[in-house]
Amino acid sequence: MRRSFRTAAILSLFTFAAIIYHPAEVIGAPPFGGPEDVKDSEQLWQALSDARLVGSQAISAMPYEGSVHKTILVTLDSTLGVGDHTGAVIVKKMYQGPDVSIQSVFDAPAKNLKIVAVMYQREKGYDPDNQDWLYVKYNPDGTPQMNKKGVFMAGRAAKCISCHQSAPGDDYIYSYDR
Repeated sequence: MRRSFRTAAILSLFTFAAIIYHPAEVIGAPPFGGPEDVKDSEQLWQALSDARLVGSQAISAMPYEGSVHKTILVTLDSTLGVGDHTGAVIVKKMYQGPDVSIQSVFDAPAKNLKIVAVMYQREKGYDPDNQDWLYVKYNPDGTPQMNKKGVFMAGRAAKCISCHQSAPGDDYIYSYDR
């Protein structure tokens, strides 16, 4: 009895230590959507706003019909500084609704905006297996959206990565090759 209690206590301590040092691997949490990812997404949104890539003062661009997301899209790309790092950024605004059209988006850009999807290329080493891209799926107000499991869609989002891995040119970008 005493031996099994001691063994259980030791195993519990190892499990607790593993959770502290590697929480995602131990408890099965996704490698995205954690507090650091949300913090990064907030800093990114602020930089996007300051650069006029999102928000009420955003630069206008021509809407077009999307083929993948079945929606009307506006895409902007640039370089962007966030903190001490400057990287490539791609902003895809997705407009949806029963009456959405290229003209309606052009006339009233805020009306049917449902999603602002952003790719931001972080510093080397952030995610070297996936070209170091940070992905965020925002609501129009700049808050990260949650998936069906209640996890924020920010960081190394597996759904985004799995799609963008098949982009031509090995750069994870569909609109052009770098």
